Amino acid sequence: MELFKPNNNNAFARDPSHAENARANTMAPAGPSEDLSRTKTIYGSDSGFTTRFNANAKIWELYLDHAERAAKEQVEIWKTWLDSLLIFAGLFAGVVASFVVDVTDNSESNNTPQPSPTRTLWTSGLWFCSLIITIFGAIMGVLAKVWIANFIPVSNRREAEDAHLRLMLDKQAERWRLERVILVIPLLVQIASFLFAFGFAIQTFNSNIVVGVIIAVLVSTGVAAYLVSTIIATQSSRSFPFRTPLSDLLVYLKKLRKPIAPDAEQHNNLQLKPSVDLDLAGIWRDKLIKSRNKKNVNEAIAELVRQWPNIDEWQNYFCQPEVLKVLLHQLSEYVMLESYYKTKVREELCSYLEGLMQLVHHVDSNPLGLLHVSSLKDILSNSLQPKGPLFHWNIFPEDIRPLAFCVRIHILALEKQSGSFLGDIFEDVVAECPWENMFYYVRDTHRFKFLVAACRGLIEGQKMTQIISTHILSLSLARASVRGLISEPIGPNEMLKKAEIFEQEYLTKLLESVVKYWMLQMQLNDVMLNNHSERV
Repeated sequence: MELFKPNNNNAFARDPSHAENARANTMAPAGPSEDLSRTKTIYGSDSGFTTRFNANAKIWELYLDHAERAAKEQVEIWKTWLDSLLIFAGLFAGVVASFVVDVTDNSESNNTPQPSPTRTLWTSGLWFCSLIITIFGAIMGVLAKVWIANFIPVSNRREAEDAHLRLMLDKQAERWRLERVILVIPLLVQIASFLFAFGFAIQTFNSNIVVGVIIAVLVSTGVAAYLVSTIIATQSSRSFPFRTPLSDLLVYLKKLRKPIAPDAEQHNNLQLKPSVDLDLAGIWRDKLIKSRNKKNVNEAIAELVRQWPNIDEWQNYFCQPEVLKVLLHQLSEYVMLESYYKTKVREELCSYLEGLMQLVHHVDSNPLGLLHVSSLKDILSNSLQPKGPLFHWNIFPEDIRPLAFCVRIHILALEKQSGSFLGDIFEDVVAECPWENMFYYVRDTHRFKFLVAACRGLIEGQKMTQIISTHILSLSLARASVRGLISEPIGPNEMLKKAEIFEQEYLTKLLESVVKYWMLQMQLNDVMLNNHSERV
């Protein structure tokens, strides 16, 4: 019970002005207090576009930057194909047309009533087919130029409506197989070229058999090389350098034959009607939170924290194992950084911890409304294991450590309700009296969450957690009494009901816990005195 002995380093033995100045220098500027009951806002525009989410959020700009860059890169590839194709198709069509005209003139100049030879009929048929296919391919190429021009709309706005339009363009292009249709156009011209080559080989047999055989061998060799390259490409990865339009088409058809595995996420989405909000939520979660771009992930998580109270009907959509894994992975990377002195890094770390706490609260309050409750709880449990980012919660910066303490307490309480036991805070951590720094460096925007977590730790925590929670609440009550307040500052007026719960439910438990430890300390002192007297 050395923890309860007075010492010169005790928080209330310090100079109050020094403690206040130290806390003011380490905490971020206090922002506006949270309003958990704020009115839900529906954002709209003059064009009739409405959404539940913030239409001017920065996340839409980040998504548009990435999506438009990818679309423009794809369009440049398509333009390169089509430009080369149209030039070749125009020249090739002129060549084929001249051969067709020559064959037609020769056939009409023949005054004999005998029908044309079979070879001449085959030659004429192949060349006519080649010419028609070439012209059709050229027409398709011109139309494709118009399609890809509409694929990149000209707009300087960066709002939710523009992000939704970009998503719809990508979805419709995927649904109607725009890339595959454009891929067929060069294939048509290639087929026309082979038909012309076969017709030319047949025509040469009428003039000279030797030359005809040579031309036939060359054409057959070219066709065989094309087919071999196509077959190898279908059996190889996409990195194979000698792919052909036919090989890409065969790979695509091969994928269509594979059965689609059932997806639990798709089943979950069946309960959500297609809407603008569902599309925007998909951008937010799948394109930004799960992005490989750290900047996009940071802003998406920060926006999720800001908008969480306003999107209650979409909280199940975001509370998914993949999102939780992203949060913990990014949190692990921040833990390994040594640049906590940077304000930007500290704020990003706060966003991840607050987002994690929101997900934990949602799992705790909606166990029956989530599809992956067991997976979510397993992921949270692993975060407290030795290799997890929350195992050593006291390694966080001093002004962020109270928030990490809150997350850990709520996870432990969640696991206790499930009947499992993850453990307790280590005794050596308790021996360092962490409540002193946490209490004095806690940010004003985190204070209410900090006190609620301490209350929960006192009620549902294990021994060491109860000790830390007891000291935190004791310091809070002592500070309130010194200032002449009823309780610690708790936020806006809407939280007064929660303050009453704090006073009625937790205050009694706090006093009981304090008295229990005092009585235990007295019993230990009596035992020590008796042992000493017996020795004397």
